[in-house]
Amino acid sequence: MFSVALQLYSVREAMKENLPDTLARVAEYGYAGVEFAGLYDRSYEEIRELCRQNGLVPLSSHVQVRQIEADPGIPAGYKKIGTPYMGIPGHQWNEEEFSESLRRIRAAAEAAHAAGLRMLYHNHDNEIYQKIGEDYQLDAIFSAIPADLLGTEFDVGWLLVAGQDPAEWLRRYSGRAPLLHLKDFTYDVTARTPGVRPADLADSSVGRGLLDVPAVLSAAEDAGTEWLIVEDEIRGRDEALASVQASRAYLRSLGI
Repeated sequence: MFSVALQLYSVREAMKENLPDTLARVAEYGYAGVEFAGLYDRSYEEIRELCRQNGLVPLSSHVQVRQIEADPGIPAGYKKIGTPYMGIPGHQWNEEEFSESLRRIRAAAEAAHAAGLRMLYHNHDNEIYQKIGEDYQLDAIFSAIPADLLGTEFDVGWLLVAGQDPAEWLRRYSGRAPLLHLKDFTYDVTARTPGVRPADLADSSVGRGLLDVPAVLSAAEDAGTEWLIVEDEIRGRDEALASVQASRAYLRSLGI
């Protein structure tokens, strides 16, 4: 059975306003773990203690490649918190500079590995729209960098927006997907213009959009996924808190 975490970017306005209170709310909603997207000027030690107080597993963090390049001590810092994983959030990797981009991703993954963390790549839709020859950039990244250095953290919502079958991607990379981002959209992907992100893209709480959640969960189980990480991109403090609470309630209704 899966464990459920929250990507704290979902509640970023609340985190800015009162980080300790927000972590307590996340635990009250029923989340077992958290994934960070910045520490809001708190120390690694303070974050570790706040997670302990609230019974939250510090699961992972999202850190840009350029941040690790600017501060090579970041992976060791998150190791102090106790996170076993670190995620690289998706990016528009320029095709002409793709070889250099791969070098930078690999170097960041090696830095995480040296600190005792496993690096994961979190996609958006760009890595589908942008190709390297006949291959999706997403496949090219995973082909070029071995699984022991770089795992997957598929964002099934963005795969949906890109017109892909998230379940198929999970099964394709079975054994390489310990964490999964659950995100839902109400945008009708059948009406999309390939390569163009729609201006009216609407995020929703999990279970209220177009994502076939049961199919994704079945594929995730087959792929060996251990943690589901909810990420809602709804803006506004109160709306975001309500959304992540609704997402957790929906998963609980499925017995998770």
